[in-house]
Amino acid sequence: MEHTKGPWIVEKSESSSTGSVHYAVKTAYNPPEHDWSPRFITFMCGGLGDFHPSRKISDYRSDPQIEADVTLIAAAPEILAALKDQRELMVGYESRLECDGAYVAARQVSDRIEMVTAVIAKAEGR
Repeated sequence: MEHTKGPWIVEKSESSSTGSVHYAVKTAYNPPEHDWSPRFITFMCGGLGDFHPSRKISDYRSDPQIEADVTLIAAAPEILAALKDQRELMVGYESRLECDGAYVAARQVSDRIEMVTAVIAKAEGR
């Protein structure tokens, strides 16, 4: 399984009729397979409070947790790439530590490599 290539961006819009806030996570480019628009990754609604016609729109506000979630989702391709780079760096350090006889430090690095590898596998659907 391969994810949609990054970068991904967040687009925020607010509904003047309902007061709800909508977030779209999408590619920052138009992919070759449909070059007429970006690929949409996910949509989320983040308005706080139920809509009541008598309530002023300014009484509604965006949900900071939803906004944080979509920001994290949009960063996923870069996070995955950084984890892969860090795993390669740690593998190199682990080998050097073992050669120098620093077995405790090598084991700690090895534990981190296993953790990072598991997270990468989860992100890649393995």
